[in-house]
Amino acid sequence: MSGARAKRFFLQQGTADTVTRLFWAEQAQTALRENGARVELEAFDGGHGFSMPDPYAGFRRALRWLEAEK
Repeated sequence: MSGARAKRFFLQQGTADTVTRLFWAEQAQTALRENGARVELEAFDGGHGFSMPDPYAGFRRALRWLEAEK
């Protein structure tokens, strides 16, 4: 996972997702950070996929965060 160093990741995960549990996103966040990545995890009320309350706002937040500090 050394390729993660100095890269930025924005993870969005539904708290009610039964396909990919929040636990896995939390583990990914930890592993990426341990390997030098900058990681933001945004948990939202909802299930799998783009079931977040406002997907477009979520996309905008993700893009702003990913583009910051280039």
